[in-house]
Amino acid sequence: MQPIPGFDPSQPANPDDLALLDEWYDDWISADRSVESAQTYLRFLTHLAKVLAAEDKTLADATQADLKKFLRHLGEDRKAATRAYHTRVIRSFYNWLADEYDIDSPAQKIKLPKQPLTEVRSISDEDLDKLRAVLSPRKPTWTDRRDLAIIETLAASGMRIGECVAVQMEHLDLEGSAVGCHVVGDSRPTGPRNMCPAHAGRPEPCRRLD
Repeated sequence: MQPIPGFDPSQPANPDDLALLDEWYDDWISADRSVESAQTYLRFLTHLAKVLAAEDKTLADATQADLKKFLRHLGEDRKAATRAYHTRVIRSFYNWLADEYDIDSPAQKIKLPKQPLTEVRSISDEDLDKLRAVLSPRKPTWTDRRDLAIIETLAASGMRIGECVAVQMEHLDLEGSAVGCHVVGDSRPTGPRNMCPAHAGRPEPCRRLD
């Protein structure tokens, strides 16, 4: 993380903030969200707490100006995607704080940096057929069948790899031929994606259900 001018990294965070972050972390994990993401967010938010503590402020005391200053010090020369990520982490935490303690979020009106549109490449039908052929030998192994199921699910649904990895047996609707997963937004799940199989060789688009 880029050093902030005049800030001593050994500065301790306020104990109340550390307890608050522990509470946030427990809520995050209890909602079956990514542990790795939670740990990354926690390091970032702890750094924010230390910076605020150096100015005799706590996370709950922070104003929109404090948060904007913190984000600005992290580096305006960074990529827009990185700055947007930092902003999302802060917004996510303060949305949680607002819900839990019925306060106004100082991060609510902080806008995300504009990001340039990038072309997303998708696998061609020809390459997808090659994958299917490799995973469909005359005597397929258990792992062949598993990997083919993963490839077909990804291709037919548009599900992300991380979402696919997180799928459990209870997410499967064998009668309805559907796989459900949760898409997590800034502060809360936006609802399950209903993953439907392909029809007539063409995948249906993902639908977000409230």
